[in-house]
Amino acid sequence: MEKLINHIEIISGGTPKTSTPSYWNGNIPWLSVKDFSNVNRYVQSAEKSITDLGVQNSATNILKKNDIIISARGTVGRIALIDSPMAFNQSCFGLRSKSNQLDQLYLYYWLSVNVKQLQNQANGGVFDTIIRSSFENIYITLPTIDVQHHIVNTIGTIDDLIEKKQEIISKLKKQSTLIYRQYKESQNHSKTLSLGEVCDIKTGKLNADASVTNGLYPFFTCGQEVLNIDSYAFDGDLIIIAGNGEISVKYFNGKCNAYQRTYMLHPSNYFFVFLKECELNIDFLKGNSQGSVIKFITKGMLEKISIPISNEIDILNTKLEKIYRYTSTIEKELINLKNLKRNLLSRYF
Repeated sequence: MEKLINHIEIISGGTPKTSTPSYWNGNIPWLSVKDFSNVNRYVQSAEKSITDLGVQNSATNILKKNDIIISARGTVGRIALIDSPMAFNQSCFGLRSKSNQLDQLYLYYWLSVNVKQLQNQANGGVFDTIIRSSFENIYITLPTIDVQHHIVNTIGTIDDLIEKKQEIISKLKKQSTLIYRQYKESQNHSKTLSLGEVCDIKTGKLNADASVTNGLYPFFTCGQEVLNIDSYAFDGDLIIIAGNGEISVKYFNGKCNAYQRTYMLHPSNYFFVFLKECELNIDFLKGNSQGSVIKFITKGMLEKISIPISNEIDILNTKLEKIYRYTSTIEKELINLKNLKRNLLSRYF
C-alpha cells in the first residue's frame, strides 16, 4: 500500500466574480458538481463558461484530458474524467498523477471503488467537506504499471460499450420528443386527459438498503443507478418516477421492485404519450418539489400532469411505443454492461 498523496497532484478550482461580465460566457467550460453528477466516465460539457480573463482573475485552474475531477463539498465523492480542457469551481478538486508508478486511468477506477475512504475524511456542519489534507490518510494499492494498464484496458472496453449504448438511447429520446412536440403543435386539441384520471399511482414498499448484489430483478430507488434485488412487486410497462433525491423519470418493461419513495405508474390509456409528457415535466417537478433539506414531489403533482387529446393520439401512442420498446431493449443491455463493469471493479479493487 502506498500513500496516495505521494503520487498525485491536487489542483484547486475557483469562481470568477459573477458581477464582472467580462469574466463569463467565454470559450472555457467551467464545471460545477451538477455537470458531472450523472456521467458514466467523461464529462464533456458544462452549463457555464468563462473567459481567459476570468481564469486570470480567479483561483481556478485548467484541467486537461484524463485529469480527474472530484466533488469536495456537499455530496462528496462524485467523480469524472475530463474530456477536454475545462476550468472548475472551488467545490471540487482536480487530481493528476505525478508518478510513473500510477496510471491516471487506473487512479480513476481505483477512486471510483474506494471513494468511501475520502468520504470518511469529510467534516463540516451543514455540508460535508473534504480539504487537501483529507488526502493524506488515503492509501492506494499499486500493482505494476503493466497490470494497471491491463485493468484500465479491460474495464475501459466495457465503458466504451456503455457509452455507445447511452448515445443510442440519447438519440432515441430526442426522436420521441420531436415526434411528440410536432403532435402538440400541429393538432387541434379539443380536450385534455390528466394522469390522475387514468392511473392508480403506487409506490414501492422497500427501504433503499434492500438491494442485493447480482439480484435477479432491477430495483429502482431515488438514485440514478438501477440496483438489483431477488424479489419483484411490479410487472409490465411502468413509468418510474423518483419521488425525492435525484428526481427523475424512467421507463421499464418487466419484473422489478422499488424503494418506498419511488412512484410506479401504469396509465390505462395512452401509456407512451403520458410517459413522454412525464419526461418533459421533469423540470417542473424539480422546480415545485417541497421540503427544506430533502426535496420531494407529491402524488397530487403527478395526478395533474395532462396530455392533449386529438384524433391522432392513437397513432402518436403507437409511434412512441415503437421507440420506447427499442429503447427498453438497449437499456436492458446497458444494465447488463454496468453489472459486468461493477463485477470487474470488485474483482480488481
